[in-house]
Amino acid sequence: MAGGSELLIRLGVETASAQKNIREVNKELKSLKDQIALANTATGNYNKTSQGLSQQLSLQEKSLEALNTKLKLQKEVYEKNRQELEKRKDKLEELQKTESENTKEIKKAQEQVEQAQRQLNQANRDIQKTEAEIEAMNRTIGATKTALQEVEKQAKVQAIQQWADETSNKFKAVSKACTSMAMALTPMAMVISSAFKSAFQSASEFEQGLANVQAVAGFTQEELSQVRDEAKRLGQELPITAKDCADGFGYLALAGYDLEQQLASIEPIAKASVAWQEDLGTTSDLVTDSLSTLGMEVEDLGKYLNVVSQAQASSNTTATDMLKAYIQVGGVLNGLNIPLEESASLLGIMANRGVKAQEAGNALSSVMANLTTGTGRAGKALEALGISAFDSAGNFRGMEAILTDLNKAFSTMSEEEANYYKA
Repeated sequence: MAGGSELLIRLGVETASAQKNIREVNKELKSLKDQIALANTATGNYNKTSQGLSQQLSLQEKSLEALNTKLKLQKEVYEKNRQELEKRKDKLEELQKTESENTKEIKKAQEQVEQAQRQLNQANRDIQKTEAEIEAMNRTIGATKTALQEVEKQAKVQAIQQWADETSNKFKAVSKACTSMAMALTPMAMVISSAFKSAFQSASEFEQGLANVQAVAGFTQEELSQVRDEAKRLGQELPITAKDCADGFGYLALAGYDLEQQLASIEPIAKASVAWQEDLGTTSDLVTDSLSTLGMEVEDLGKYLNVVSQAQASSNTTATDMLKAYIQVGGVLNGLNIPLEESASLLGIMANRGVKAQEAGNALSSVMANLTTGTGRAGKALEALGISAFDSAGNFRGMEAILTDLNKAFSTMSEEEANYYKA
């Protein structure tokens, strides 16, 4: 299958130009997301101050603006896909009227209609996901505004208290006899103070993470209590912190998971993040996005994580890069009903040849489009060689079967002929 795998790499083409602007917006959103994460990890209680909350609010509002731009672009892509589908349907209808005897042309037109329908469905799923992200961001902005108002209110109270403290002289008289004892206890007091400060900061960050989860998911206090208990349990059993777990829950909430789904998903994702040496928040984000793109359910999570782990262990790639590739190509794989194990093998082969992450997903998506629509060079080459990507029932035969047929065809050709089709 070596010759076929080499052909697979060469079949990659540039992604559709209509997605270029969306990719640029995604880059901006990723940058804003990283800035928000950095602001949330600020030392001390900066992210709880008026200035810190104002900074978060500004970044969140910029993210909302970018999401609205992304939604507008996705709707433009959807409209283009809808128009393309109508054109394909019209062409098929015309062929059925005028070319009733030419079943080959009609079948090709039917395949093109199905491909256009899959692209339209994917565009619709993209729109629904972005709309959910906009709704979640609006809730987060509302929570941040409420927190900012509370901090500003507390600041006024603290200013009054500070004035009272500064004018008080209750503790001016300190006994000289206690001075030496106080000095002796100072080192111990500093150690204890440092320990309490660290513990308070960790607890504060954990509670802020839970507050974000509640803001996004809309949990009741009872439901949030279940999330808190599970995060603490995992923080004790795994080499991660409770705050990491809260971040993981946050991304599950952004993905639209309900309480039951979050509680069922967090432990396997947490264990995977430890095995992959990746932070739980990032792992949770990539797993939920790629799982959704593949059309898989929460019940498939265990199988999905195992397949990704096995693929990254047996090829020159990381689990994170595998997930990023699936985010790009998952919709196509789902539309063609390609088995997860087969797609993981293909991405592993591409990784071994230096094509990884989003680049691998885009390349494999383009390959599939060329092979299944019959309009690109790859599709025309297959037609010339008498090889079909679909069986008699109209089902996709799979990359392994197609590449096997190609190798058989190449074995009967001269080197010059084979190179012509491989080019």
